[in-house]
Amino acid sequence: MNMNTQNNEIENLKAMADPTRLRLLSLLTAGELCVCDLTDTLRLPQSTVSRHMSRLRAAGLVIVQQRAKWHYYMLSNDTAKGWGQLRAFIERLVTDEPYRSDRLRLQRLLSAKGTGDRPACAKPQIKD
Repeated sequence: MNMNTQNNEIENLKAMADPTRLRLLSLLTAGELCVCDLTDTLRLPQSTVSRHMSRLRAAGLVIVQQRAKWHYYMLSNDTAKGWGQLRAFIERLVTDEPYRSDRLRLQRLLSAKGTGDRPACAKPQIKD
């Protein structure tokens, strides 16, 4: 392993060392999500989620697409392909707390919004 590859992997591991970032990665295994989906599901301020997503993006773990004023995040292709063991680990997290509750809350949130393209992030009320 060359030094650049090793440094990239170290940065990836550092990015995942935060519990909130692991929760975000866990949610993104469900697919592309709007930043408002992430903030509503984790009940965190937009600035907090954006800061964590910026760190994950800098590590190359997620990519973002902007549509109008909304930011949509997804796992990067490298994360989805080259990090198979990591992805399997993250997907196993959904059986543990708080990841299980996060996933259930996300499912309720997305169901409340309906299916198909979501042109705007409405704020549906979800209950625990």
